[in-house]
Amino acid sequence: MRAVGYFKPLTDDVAEPTARRNDPLSVIKQYCVEELHQLIATIPGDEVGVAVTPESSDSERLQSLIRYFEQSERRQALVVIPDSTHLANDLESLVKVLIDIEAVGGDVRCANFDAPDAVQDGLEKLALAGRRPGRQRRIQEAILAKAARGEVLGRVPFGYRGGPDGMMHPIVEEAEVVAQVFDWYLGTPVPPDELGAGADGLGLRKIASELNDRGIQTRAGKPWSPVAIAGMLRNRTYIGTYARHGMRIVTNHQPIIQRERFNRAQEILGSRKPIRKPRTMASFPLGGVLECATCGNGMNGVTRSRSWTLSDGSSRSRQYRYYACRLFSRSHDAEHAHASWGADELEQAVQEKLNSLDKRTLNRKLVEEVEGASSGIADAESRFMRQYRAVADGQAPLRSLVPNVQELEAARSGPESGAGESQDPAEAAKRVTVGELVTAFNEGQADLKTTVSRLCNRIIVGPEEIELDLKT
Repeated sequence: MRAVGYFKPLTDDVAEPTARRNDPLSVIKQYCVEELHQLIATIPGDEVGVAVTPESSDSERLQSLIRYFEQSERRQALVVIPDSTHLANDLESLVKVLIDIEAVGGDVRCANFDAPDAVQDGLEKLALAGRRPGRQRRIQEAILAKAARGEVLGRVPFGYRGGPDGMMHPIVEEAEVVAQVFDWYLGTPVPPDELGAGADGLGLRKIASELNDRGIQTRAGKPWSPVAIAGMLRNRTYIGTYARHGMRIVTNHQPIIQRERFNRAQEILGSRKPIRKPRTMASFPLGGVLECATCGNGMNGVTRSRSWTLSDGSSRSRQYRYYACRLFSRSHDAEHAHASWGADELEQAVQEKLNSLDKRTLNRKLVEEVEGASSGIADAESRFMRQYRAVADGQAPLRSLVPNVQELEAARSGPESGAGESQDPAEAAKRVTVGELVTAFNEGQADLKTTVSRLCNRIIVGPEEIELDLKT
């Protein structure tokens, strides 16, 4: 795919060895080469047809990027960045920039094979305006320092182990299995100008079956699956390449597979990629406010499809929607099980809970914001971060953050920020009762998502019971 590289040039005070290792343009070019993207322009650079240089300000570079896409002869393309810090200095600014780029036909990717999503990357590297990531930033810097040295971070792939020097070293027995998997998949060599696995090349399912029949297990002691075999064939670690947290170091450690054979396997994998139906996004009105009672993690909305064949030969299919804690699949102890509910069942339970509130609760008055007003910077930041995490988890589209950004701007320019004259409280907010909001929902004047967001700080979900944490 066509790609435009965008980056902040390194400052003059960066040491020469660090500059060579962390050169943002080199990171972008390497990513495009390995992902088979055509790098058609870079900003700053000479190809964009606009006046932008390494000395240009951040705003000038961003304006140049937008103008590049707005030119009539340009088509949709990827915008490849080293990481989210090259687009913005805080999360609110990052959201604005991503929305602007999306509006002109750009799709932003970080040059990080493990985490290419800019929204998720921003959650790790950036903070709200005026705040410092603090401890998380220090941890991140320590991790990046290890990554820059090519040292082991996280799980080591099958075939390698972490040595006392912090580097990866092959395990002879496992390395032989990795080499055998590539041999089976590639089969008898074919001429370079032909695409195929050779006369006796095996498929993913057959390779997994062969390993299992021979009693060879994964490092976790489980049988091999076609998915695990595909992951092995795609893992660049086996050609000696280290890729972690945006760092990419070639010849970092001893390879198990020759690069030519690895590239051949990628060609075959690409030629066999199945054509899948586009996924439809199901609505999850409770997304962003559910909390697992067992661990306190958020709960994601998930859609699953199931198909089956009837006795008369006809086929049927059905979609299932449910909300589940991120740790639900790891639940083994029934006493401490993580929450998982069918979506329709949980949404109905929330509605019933709202309609069963006692009279005293229904008469409780809440501060209800009017359009353009803010209930405070802290509340606005809390709502922004809640929605930002929902976007990062894929529960909501990027544009759903627009109202949150506007609310933050209004809160920071209001009385609490010390800017401007104080507003009349009657103009800034009004007081409504819980009962009025519930009635509006029952009469169809508000949907479930809007009602829940106006009434609840969160909904705590257990395996069998829910609890509404109402706003005060």
